[in-house]
Amino acid sequence: MILSFTYSDELKYGNYTFPSWSIIIGWCLNMCFILPIPIVMLYAFIRYSDSRNSFKQRICLLFVPNITKRKLKLQMDNGIGFNMLSSSPISHV
Repeated sequence: MILSFTYSDELKYGNYTFPSWSIIIGWCLNMCFILPIPIVMLYAFIRYSDSRNSFKQRICLLFVPNITKRKLKLQMDNGIGFNMLSSSPISHV
């Protein structure tokens, strides 16, 4: 995405060349839908991470639902350890 932004040529359709303001508006709309994902992920990583956990554990906890996080926190507090494996199957396919 960064490369396409920096190395983009004039946008043409047949003989018509699109004005630069329309390309800027298109990029702004594109960024409005894409940038919130890494911003919220970074916010959650900083806000809700526990500095006692390793970096790998904190990244893994970003992808775990809140209900499971409570269970994992209880396991870590009880000294059982950090286990990302689920005891029940995810799907019955």
